[in-house]
Amino acid sequence: MARLILKKGSNINHKDSKGMSPLHICVKYGHINIAKFLIENKADIDIKDNEGQTPIFYAIIYKHYDVIKHIYL
Repeated sequence: MARLILKKGSNINHKDSKGMSPLHICVKYGHINIAKFLIENKADIDIKDNEGQTPIFYAIIYKHYDVIKHIYL
């Protein structure tokens, strides 16, 4: 599904009303494979939400350390 959305020209760094990008949301919920796909397709890993938080913040807060290990290291 993510491939199809990007293929149609969607902005990979689009933000919702809270300023969260798809990468923020994937990392928050521990969806490693989708997060990897987004990063491979040039998602901004340093993008900030309306609270000034980056996706890695959510990985830490929600204890998705595997996301950090597999994506950020």
